[in-house]
Amino acid sequence: MPGTNRHNIMSVIKENIIYFVTLVICIALFYGFISLGDIKNPLVQGNSEYDFEMYAPMIRYCIYAASISIFVLVSYVNSHMFREKLKDISILITLGMKRSKIAIWYSKDMISISTLSFGIGILFGIGCSYAVNAVISLITYGRVLSNSFFYLYSFIDTMVFFVIMYGGMTVINIIKIMHKKPLDLLNNNKIPDSKKVFPLWKFIECLLLIGCYGFIGYNIKVYFSIGRNYGGNIPSYESNQFQFAIFAAIIIAVYLTIKFVNYLLMWIKNCKLVRYDLSALVIGKLSHRMKSVTKNMLLISIVLTLSLCGFSLIPLMAEFSNEYMEHRMVFDINIPFNYDNIENIHDIPDIDYGFLRNILMKANIEIENECELKEYFIWDTDFSGPSERANRYNMPRLAMGITDYNQLRIMAGLEPINLDLDGFLFHVKDDIDLSQFEEALNDGTHSLNVAGALLHENTSCFFVTENLGDYIYNTNTDSFLVFPDEVCEKLSIAKKGYFANTVEKVPYAVCKIVDQEIQIAFESNYSYLYDRYGENGNQLIDFIGPIRFRSVEENDISFMAIITKALGMYIGIIFMLICMAMVSIKNIIECNNSIGDYRVLRQIGMSEKQLKQINLKENLFFYLLPYTVSIINFCIIQNTFIMRFGNRANTYFNGNQYLNGIIVPAIIVSVILAIYIGTMQIINFNKIKNALDRVWEQ
Repeated sequence: MPGTNRHNIMSVIKENIIYFVTLVICIALFYGFISLGDIKNPLVQGNSEYDFEMYAPMIRYCIYAASISIFVLVSYVNSHMFREKLKDISILITLGMKRSKIAIWYSKDMISISTLSFGIGILFGIGCSYAVNAVISLITYGRVLSNSFFYLYSFIDTMVFFVIMYGGMTVINIIKIMHKKPLDLLNNNKIPDSKKVFPLWKFIECLLLIGCYGFIGYNIKVYFSIGRNYGGNIPSYESNQFQFAIFAAIIIAVYLTIKFVNYLLMWIKNCKLVRYDLSALVIGKLSHRMKSVTKNMLLISIVLTLSLCGFSLIPLMAEFSNEYMEHRMVFDINIPFNYDNIENIHDIPDIDYGFLRNILMKANIEIENECELKEYFIWDTDFSGPSERANRYNMPRLAMGITDYNQLRIMAGLEPINLDLDGFLFHVKDDIDLSQFEEALNDGTHSLNVAGALLHENTSCFFVTENLGDYIYNTNTDSFLVFPDEVCEKLSIAKKGYFANTVEKVPYAVCKIVDQEIQIAFESNYSYLYDRYGENGNQLIDFIGPIRFRSVEENDISFMAIITKALGMYIGIIFMLICMAMVSIKNIIECNNSIGDYRVLRQIGMSEKQLKQINLKENLFFYLLPYTVSIINFCIIQNTFIMRFGNRANTYFNGNQYLNGIIVPAIIVSVILAIYIGTMQIINFNKIKNALDRVWEQ
């Protein structure tokens, strides 16, 4: 009897090999990645230098959200597994067998394959968990942390997740067995007749298809080419709703593209453009199958597009954040001041940062060099309170003295610049598109009348683009002017920030304590600001900061970048498996349904090789159609990404790194696709060969 049970289990697995393998991989990946956020994981517990504990819940929530997609796979596969048994179930009900026994009989197979796949998946998941934790700890800490072999809480999470999934799908199918009539069950397995579509409606759908892609192209050309550099002034007519509209247009375009392909196949078939050879048979089978898979192809195309984005754009954006941190965190301590919510220019304080030095000294933070950066309004009319600004981001370009400017340059490892007594220079961020300035800069010489002094462009250098971090600029601006100190003394102060480099790296925990102490001390010393402007509706206003320490930024950004990359790969793999499993199972089912047709065609003289070619062409079509559509959609999405970030992407990635981030994932997805196609065809070719061999034996 045990041997019989093993034989039955192996038979069930063999019949559903793609479902079984895909499920094992999903379980292994789920356990492997969910263990990153386990409360017992030494990686997230951190140490005196790093603290990742706050990210543990975030990791788990992200994995939970991404893993919901597994329900799509299980629901789809279970429905087709159920349909395969509908004929037998209907016959047994008609013969009088109790529905409860039929339900138990059906559930047994599902429980057997689900239990075995869970056990094997957990074993692979333990290895996956160890590998993922080892890689992340090596990158983060520079060594592999001692990693637990087994995480009980992650195991329980995995078991609960998949038991709910298995149980839910099984209950749904049992309800069908218990309550549906035999005829309804049989009809549930039939391909519905396609409704007649009038030529006018087909024409309208074709126009909508052209309109969708036209809308996408228009937005890419106009909306993402209006000069926004992410840090510049945001025009009042610009909003992220346009990017959402592009994504919505992509979904509509995918649906209409698949319908258009269906209409094209029907037209080719009805017009008999293909009359000879195997092509006529292939076109006929494709046209028949497309009647029932329009929604299926839409889902697969969208999920496959998300898979490509997971493989490519998510890790790329993580790397983008990491590079951006290196650009904005030039100094170890950044404490900017914000006057954005101050209504009266005379309320802007000339901050004395002596209290800050006392706090740093108390925390044993030794300063290597520092700068109390004063920035000024070029003209008093540049100041406007929040009640006077039409756009809250509409802030003026500021000026600073040459002494402070050169001190910042020295702290950033740059050479000081000599400034003429009556000269000024123009400093611009190095990661924006400079074309917006070039025309104005090339238009003759430049001069300014400031505080009664006529200033001319500096003779040694006038236009400077070195990186000095993001926190020295006024809100939402990308540039500032540098004047002689004597001129700045006559101007009204706009803000005064504090920037410093430390002798040694400050521990994470110390930074958090110092941050709170600085906030409390500043609020105490400049309480009048909070009394007058401390609230804006229900929003609390803060004038200093956000206070940023390089230690904290490195901790947060580096770990989140690593986790984001891992999550991107997880999403990419899971979504890719879902797509390939859905298409593969559908092709296996169609092959089983076509065995009778293949036998007839073999008897009337068609060779086995020709029959296999028919099956291959049919299956390739349903693999390559969503793949091609998703590649087109992915190119559109990645194009909006690069155009949105513009010159920053070129600065951070130098072109090649970004290009590799797009090409490599496409190659990975293509390789996975080829593996599935090869495996699928081996299975189908064996089925066809065995079926034809039985024909000649008879």
